[in-house]
Parts: sequence; structure tokens; C-alpha cells
Amino acid sequence: MYRLTTDNPIGNNQRAYNLFYVEEGETWVRDGDPKAGKPDTRLYDHIRHVIQDTDAEISAYVTDAELDEELHDLLFDGTGTLEGLIAHYYTAAAFFSELRAYLKCYEDSGMPRISPDGSETIDAAIIEYGENAQMEMAIEEMAELTKAICKRKRTGATGPEAVAARGNLIEEVAYVFIMLVQLVRMFDGAEEVQQTVDEKLHRLKSRLERGGRTNEQQQ
Repeated sequence: MYRLTTDNPIGNNQRAYNLFYVEEGETWVRDGDPKAGKPDTRLYDHIRHVIQDTDAEISAYVTDAELDEELHDLLFDGTGTLEGLIAHYYTAAAFFSELRAYLKCYEDSGMPRISPDGSETIDAAIIEYGENAQMEMAIEEMAELTKAICKRKRTGATGPEAVAARGNLIEEVAYVFIMLVQLVRMFDGAEEVQQTVDEKLHRLKSRLERGGRTNEQQQ
């Protein structure tokens, strides 16, 4: 699967996607050179360099908080001045880094992507077949996935039969994923599901850190 986010960008496109990033709560600009031992630059310091290089009428030698406040005020100047342009650049960089962090979380999770066309197809299926029919389909697909998992366990990890079982398992995972998305859509539960996922992962992390094994260790 092609990723947009990476910590080691190669080429202009990857560098553009990953030019701004968040680390330990701060936005950084990927302008360093690891081979030369040159580190990346904090966005605040990067903006200070821009101010100095362009002789912009912005206070560079102030605290981060004061610089942030001044740049925020300069947004009202629009893009008709150098100072306004720098303020817009700073704001775009900060929010782009947050979007990248969000996207990186998604890509790191390994979840499949659903294209806009696929999203429309999911909504159309719910309308065409109705919620009850799609809930029944979800039950059937989850049962098929259960059987696929059991078969994969029986065949082991090598050999022609194992390869076929793995292929069938992947296919059933895809079906169930699509049905789960439909269930979330039907019950308008995205926010609640996300909250529950976060809570359960937190509980799992706590158990793993304690080193304990319980009957609910996988929940």
C-alpha cells in the first residue's frame, strides 16, 4: 500500500507530503540533512529565519507565544503584504503538520482506505438493500470470517493449502471490513466507536504494561 506519510522521505513528492511534522507536541520543518549532521528546525525558529531573511516587519526576537500571537494578528492583513504572507505560511504549516499527524496515525494502523467512490457505493448499498438486510449480511460475513480463521489455523503457515487459506482469510477480512463500515454508517456511530476503540486500547495497554494475562486480554 502506497503511503503518503514517512519519516524518511525520498524525492520531491515525499518531501512535500512530509515537509512539516509534529514531534513531542511541536511542529518541525524537515529542512535538515541527516548525512551532514544538520537537524530539522522547529517551525518557530524557521519562521524567525524567514523574517530575518526577508526583513519583514515582524518581531523575531520574542517568545514563541508572543510570535504566535503576532502572526495570528497579521492574518487579518491578508496576503497583500509580506507580513501577511508569512503569517499565512506559518498558519498553513502548523495545520498541515496536524493533518499529517492524523493521516500518519491512520496509515500506521494498517486500515484499508475507502475511496470517495467506494464511500458512495457503501451508502448506495444501505439505501438499496435496507438496514435489516445489511445487518443480516454482516452476520453472514462475520461467520464466514470465523470459518476462514479456523481453516487458516488448521493449515499452518506453509504449503499450498496454507496459501489458499490465507487468500480466503484476506478476502473475508475485506468483506467484514466493508460491512463494519456500513454498520457504523447505519447507526451514525463513528464518534462513539472511536471513543470505545480508544478506551479499549488504553485498557489493553495497561494490561500489557502490567504483564498480566486475563480472559479479556484481547478485548
